[in-house]
Amino acid sequence: MKVEELLRKAGRGGRFFSVDFIKRTNKSPRHLVGRFGVKKYLKRNRVDYTKPYNFREGLGYVPEEKELVVIYDMVKKGYRMIPLESVFLINKKSLKEFENT
Repeated sequence: MKVEELLRKAGRGGRFFSVDFIKRTNKSPRHLVGRFGVKKYLKRNRVDYTKPYNFREGLGYVPEEKELVVIYDMVKKGYRMIPLESVFLINKKSLKEFENT
């Protein structure tokens, strides 16, 4: 099973999970507690406020093409990009629920 699939299973349904990975910038280990699906803090489109903000337009690139996953960090209260190739631990408590499914 791929790392991205494991992350999605751990965080499905808006559940909290933790992940440990190595940062690309300075190669230091990082522990993140977060969840998928948080949309509360996304900015709106500046031209038309009725349309939701597309974070990919603001970034200028597609995170999936660079093997990144976007997760909302519950501790630092912001969106973070996790490089899939450097994930070395996913919270086992949240994964135990999915072993039988």
